[in-house]
Amino acid sequence: MSKIRILIIIALISLFISSYVIILIPFSDFGEGGFKTVLSYCISICFYLFLILGYILFIVANQKRKKQKLTKKNRYKLKPGIIVFFSSLWGSIADIILIMSVVMVAMLMIFPNVFSDLIKYILIATFIFSVHMHSIFNGVNYRVAFLLSKTGDCKIKDKK
Repeated sequence: MSKIRILIIIALISLFISSYVIILIPFSDFGEGGFKTVLSYCISICFYLFLILGYILFIVANQKRKKQKLTKKNRYKLKPGIIVFFSSLWGSIADIILIMSVVMVAMLMIFPNVFSDLIKYILIATFIFSVHMHSIFNGVNYRVAFLLSKTGDCKIKDKK
């Protein structure tokens, strides 16, 4: 497995942890003291630590990808992931989850008393994670590392 793929997989795990640690917020409290205060600090630290780690790993993966030279034929396929939708199977799954989570978060805003607190945090965590996944699975690094090089459509050559 290439270094870029490994970096992307570890970054995905980091962003997953960062997004879903939010679910623990209802069990924490800064004002109460004791265990709940410690849990509050741990949630905050984990959220930011894994978020920063995930994006640092993507920056490193992006730099490694840029050191490689793609054939001219495939440059048109390499648009930023934030503006591309349904570009791969995993990208399509991430896009569908993103659309569903936007609808659910909108419902949460319109009808705040319908959902329990835990469901609210799960929806928000899913929304955050789906935004990350949309950008990643439709992005340049994912397409070069997992799709184009695998199918042979993309010839990766080292720059001299």
